[in-house]
Amino acid sequence: MLTFVNNDTGQSVSWSAGQPRPSINTAGNFSCAADGAERKFVKDNFSGVPFRLNSSTAIIWRGDFARFIIDNL
Repeated sequence: MLTFVNNDTGQSVSWSAGQPRPSINTAGNFSCAADGAERKFVKDNFSGVPFRLNSSTAIIWRGDFARFIIDNL
């Protein structure tokens, strides 16, 4: 699951691989978190997005990295 959160507006949406891009306001305090198949999807499809080495747990991106991910789904 890939979850997008805008803390300024209180919006939260989830996305799974194969679904259309979700709609959410990305301005302000924006972040996303991925685990499972969606974490692998981000790792395989978005070069330049940071990942923790030797970690298979959920990962969180904030700000521009989170915006880049949702803008390119």
